[in-house]
Amino acid sequence: GRRPGDASVWQGYAQCLHSQGQPRDAEQAFKRALQVNPAHVPSIASYAAFLHSVKRDVGGAKLLYTRALQLDPAHSASLCNYGMLQEEVYGDYEHARTLYESALSTD
Repeated sequence: GRRPGDASVWQGYAQCLHSQGQPRDAEQAFKRALQVNPAHVPSIASYAAFLHSVKRDVGGAKLLYTRALQLDPAHSASLCNYGMLQEEVYGDYEHARTLYESALSTD
């Protein structure tokens, strides 16, 4: 069945596949997690990080971080990773600083 908890299993599987050097299979597992539960913020954030670091798909990562933060504005991993993306890719230090400060205030 399609239980919301399944998304976290697919997310973990995706991360495991990525760790084992299987990015293509990892991406399919991330996509499956989001099919099971499109609003599962940890899966959205993990897939965004994967897109940024592995696929170099900055636009896709930015869209996913934005979506994750719309669903959960206090999700610290999304705030931190999106801050890194803003800093490294766009050189937008002000936006990055705002995101980092938001992440620090959620702990």
